[in-house]
Amino acid sequence: MHQDPQRGTILIVDDNLDIRRTAKAFLEHAGYSVVTAADGQQGLNYYERHRSSTTLLLTDVSMPNMDA
Repeated sequence: MHQDPQRGTILIVDDNLDIRRTAKAFLEHAGYSVVTAADGQQGLNYYERHRSSTTLLLTDVSMPNMDA
């Protein structure tokens, strides 16, 4: 299945590579465009530049160097 830009772009932020890969594959198979980030700072940087085109943000509950 190809990605459908009408479905939107999902940003996945998770420090676990296996989770990022699995979620990305699943969502791309469903037709979404998917961007991944390995940590919270990477995710924030991407989101700040692409806020208007990001439809959904999926993030880990606990991120190294980002927890209060």
